[in-house]
Amino acid sequence: MHREMLPGKKCNFDSNTNLKKMLLNFFIKQNLVFWHLVFMLLTFSITSIAQDINPERIIPDGKLKWSDYTGKVDQHSTYWSTTYWYVHYKYTVTQFQGDTVKVDLQSWPALQERSWVLPSKRSAELLQHEQGHFDLARLLALEFKQEAGSTVLLRNNYSRKLDSIFNADLYDIKQMEIQYDTETNHMWDRAAQERWNKKIADMIKAAE
Repeated sequence: MHREMLPGKKCNFDSNTNLKKMLLNFFIKQNLVFWHLVFMLLTFSITSIAQDINPERIIPDGKLKWSDYTGKVDQHSTYWSTTYWYVHYKYTVTQFQGDTVKVDLQSWPALQERSWVLPSKRSAELLQHEQGHFDLARLLALEFKQEAGSTVLLRNNYSRKLDSIFNADLYDIKQMEIQYDTETNHMWDRAAQERWNKKIADMIKAAE
């Protein structure tokens, strides 16, 4: 964690009033730092628990294989396969400039290991459709990093701002994913599937 060293302040110790104000400000700042650290630890713990519940794997080249689908088949599903993904991000504050901050942000997709496929239904065509779902996760990671990098981040709310950008981008991608399944009819509309393959590939290229 990067912490800024604040400039020292000259103190007039002949003034009891000033001394009291200084002590009060010091304790307030210490409490804010303490609760910020507690929040970060709780967030890290929640993330770790979530990952334990839903283990995941990184797909190095972004290209799925049926061997990546190790989850238990959902016997109640009407589909032949389901792709579950996460997009993670982390950042480090690298610079303070007045009221703004610069961050080094990383964002990446991961495939949840509960993703599954009916063994008898594996095909190149179905895998291509599922690849489209995962490519939308890749697109989210790229577009979020791009948008965050072009946004002026203020030191008093940069963390909330990054969360807000991510959640807005996530919502847009999830809506696009619904549109993807609707228009391709879950791969059965071959022409629409081809159009979406190109559309997603072009969007990823533009965001890289």
